[in-house]
Amino acid sequence: YEMARMMGHWAARTRFCEVFVNDSGGRLQRRHYVGVYVFEEKVKRAEHRVHIAALKPEHDREPEITGGYIFKKDHFDQGVMMEDNLLGTPPFRGSSSRSFFSGPGGFPADPAGFLPERGAPEQGRGRREGVRGGGGLESMVRELLLRSSGGPVQPGDSPGMPETFSTRSGQTFFFVEPEPDEITPAQRRWLVEYLNRLEDALNGADFRDPDRGYRAFLDVDSFIDQHLMVEVTKNIDGFRFSAFYHKDRGGKVRMQPVWDWNLSFGNANGKQGWLSKYWYWPQLDDRQYTWFRRLFEDPDFAQRYVDRYFELRTNVFSPARLEARIDELASLLEEAQVRNFRRWPILDQKVWPNYFVFDTYAEEIRFLKSWTRDRISWIDAQFVAPPTVASRDGGRVTLQAGAGSIYYVLDGSDPRAPGGGVAKAARVCEGAILAPKGTRLVARVKVGDRWSAPLAMTL
Repeated sequence: YEMARMMGHWAARTRFCEVFVNDSGGRLQRRHYVGVYVFEEKVKRAEHRVHIAALKPEHDREPEITGGYIFKKDHFDQGVMMEDNLLGTPPFRGSSSRSFFSGPGGFPADPAGFLPERGAPEQGRGRREGVRGGGGLESMVRELLLRSSGGPVQPGDSPGMPETFSTRSGQTFFFVEPEPDEITPAQRRWLVEYLNRLEDALNGADFRDPDRGYRAFLDVDSFIDQHLMVEVTKNIDGFRFSAFYHKDRGGKVRMQPVWDWNLSFGNANGKQGWLSKYWYWPQLDDRQYTWFRRLFEDPDFAQRYVDRYFELRTNVFSPARLEARIDELASLLEEAQVRNFRRWPILDQKVWPNYFVFDTYAEEIRFLKSWTRDRISWIDAQFVAPPTVASRDGGRVTLQAGAGSIYYVLDGSDPRAPGGGVAKAARVCEGAILAPKGTRLVARVKVGDRWSAPLAMTL
C-alpha cells in the first residue's frame, strides 16, 4: 500500500497493532492476547479514500449516471488451498486445475524469459530451506484459511446473485459501490453497457485509435501501474481476485486501488509465487487476466509499460529503498514479534501458504529482502536496458549500450516513433555526440523490435 501511494494512487492506510480479544466482559488479561495484526482502511467511496462522485438512486440519466462506480473481480466459490507444485498449476480443488502457460504475445519483455507455452518449467530449481512437515497447527490453519477454486465463470452461471454482473465477453465482476441492493436497474444497465462498449473498442480494428479505441474508455496509466505492482511483487491473487476498478462521473475506468497483497513477495506456494523469476500473468486465462493481453498488442501501451517500470525503478522499485523500509518495519516490530510468536509458535512450522520455512524471525526477514532484490534484478534483465553515459565533456557526450543500436534526437522529442518505428528526426549513435549547450538529448536502445526506456539529459 505504501508503494502504491508513492506511485501517486490512493491505497488503504495501515497501522501495526497488538490485539487483545475479550469476549467474556471481564477484566482484560494477558490470555486475551492474540498477536500482531495490520489495521487497515476498507475500500469505499469517500473524500479521503476512493474519491469519486456519489451515485444516488435518482441519478438515472447522463451525466449523473456515468459515475461513480466501484466494482471488482473476486472469488466466487471456496475450496481449500492444496500443496505447492513446480508446474505452477492452480493448487486448488476445483475446475481450474490445468496448466495454462501463454507465450509473450505483445508483452515487451525478452521472449527467452518465458516458460514454454502450456509447458512445464524447470524442475527442482526452488530452494526449500529448513522445510518441516506441518502437524496439528498446519491442519488447523488449513481448516481456517479457505481459498477460491478460481474457475472461470460463464455469463449466467450465477442466477440469483445480484451482486455480480457480466460483460458480453464473459468478464464477471462484483458490484461494490453502489452496493448490490442499492444500485438501480438503470445504473446496472448503464455500467454494463459502458464496459461492453469498452470491450468492443478494445477488440475492434481501430483499438489503437485514441478517440475510437480503448483509450476513450480506460485510464492507461492506472492499468499499467496495477500490472507493475502485481508483477514486481508477484502477487498471485493479482488480476483475478480482489482486483478493484472504479469509474468517476464523466471519467474513464481506472484499475485501482490495490488490495489483498498477502500472497506476494515470495509468500505463496502456488502459481510459482515462491520463485523470484518468471512472469506470473502467463499462467492466467483471459477471464482471469482481464483485457491485458489485448492491451499489450498495442506497441505504444507496451512501451509505456517499459518506460514506467524504469521510471519507478529509480525510486519506488529501488531494492535499496525497499530493503531499508523492510528493516524499518522489522525494527518497529522487534519487541512485538517476540510476543506474537510466543502466542503463535509457527516460526519453524510449515503453515499455508509458506513454501520456504525458517527457524527465526531474522531469517524470515533476510529471505524477504533477498527475494525482493532477486525479483527486481530478474525483471531488470527482461527488458532492454536504457543507454548509459560513457563519458561527458561539456557538449560532447558518448553513450553506450550492452546490445542493439542507440538512436537519439537533439530536439527533446522521442527517437521512437508511435507504433514502434524509428522517428524521422532520430539518428544512429556511432560515436561522440556534439551539441550546443542547453540541447535536450533523448536516446533509446533498439534491439530487434523492442525499445529501451529513454535516457534524457540537457547538454
